[in-house]
Amino acid sequence: HPVFCSIVVYPVIPKGLILLRMSPTATHTFTDIEETLIAFSAIRTRLENGTYKRMSAAVSAVMGE
Repeated sequence: HPVFCSIVVYPVIPKGLILLRMSPTATHTFTDIEETLIAFSAIRTRLENGTYKRMSAAVSAVMGE
C-alpha cells in the first residue's frame, strides 16, 4: 500500500505493540484519506486472519531460522 508512516516501538510503548505515526498535511486530499483508510482496513483483515503470521513463518523456514 502506498502509504507512508513511521513506527514507534519498545521502549517508547510496551513490547509487542506497534504505533503507526502519520503526519497529514493540508496538501492531502479526501482521496488520500480514503486510500489510507482502505489500506488500513486491508492490513487489519490480514492481521486478523493470520496472513502475516503465515508469511513470517514461511520466511523463517526459508532462512533456516
